[in-house]
Amino acid sequence: MDLAFCTEDGELWDARMLSDEAKKQPREWLENLRQTFVCGGCEQKARFIDSTKRIPHFGIVQGNKHDDDCDFLGDPSGFNNGAGAPLPDRAPAEGNKEVRYAKPGPLTPPAAGGAGGNKAGRRNGGDQAAGNGPLHETTALRTLLKNLRNRNNYPPENLWLDVPARGPAVRATEYFHKLSEVTRETITDGVTRAFWGQISSAQENGGDKGQKTLWINCDSRGEIVTIRVPFAVKDELFESMGVKNPHELIDAHVIVEGVLSQARKHSVTVTDAAKIAFLPKR
Repeated sequence: MDLAFCTEDGELWDARMLSDEAKKQPREWLENLRQTFVCGGCEQKARFIDSTKRIPHFGIVQGNKHDDDCDFLGDPSGFNNGAGAPLPDRAPAEGNKEVRYAKPGPLTPPAAGGAGGNKAGRRNGGDQAAGNGPLHETTALRTLLKNLRNRNNYPPENLWLDVPARGPAVRATEYFHKLSEVTRETITDGVTRAFWGQISSAQENGGDKGQKTLWINCDSRGEIVTIRVPFAVKDELFESMGVKNPHELIDAHVIVEGVLSQARKHSVTVTDAAKIAFLPKR
């Protein structure tokens, strides 16, 4: 693949540009970065490959493979058939991927690894041609969140999503809304959207007999907008994620599909554990 995200400097690097920059820097500059690259779509660990016989590129570390709905699966540039571009046999007006929901798993899952296998690309020890994965008709909220946090230009203008709560052909730029950009003047129009951001604070309060509501904030103390998770959903989330204390969520990224409402301040209420997803802090 041509692109990979660097967790050290927060940049999405083009392999050829990285190769050119490395020639201008001391040798240790690139060596210090080699262990910090991940796929920009599914965040599997990536390695930079630059030799005199091959065009500079990135590959997934041997033993791992791209997630099935990874944005970078397919064309090595990563923009042909994942969450970031329309499927090749569909016009934009017909929609693109359908958003898929699932209850979150562990907040910090065990590191992927193994000895390759026949589902990995040839560069990863498998028997599939690298960069030619199958097309998938759905994409998970969590995968979309990975793209949002890793790519400054995401979503592209030509991306449309099928959102079950809204119907087919929803323009992605109208579906995603960054929580830190919600203001007191933001209109609450009753439309389902995906709100996302990096968690700055999380706490429990209210409720009787210990049945406290979880409040997740991405704008410091939630003075303008907050994510409200009622006790029943919070309990289900904490169990599935292996979380015991809301402070464990701080600095993680979150995405929640719902409707923005307004009373004293804006809020999005989570009524289904499958409509919220998290990525652990780096």
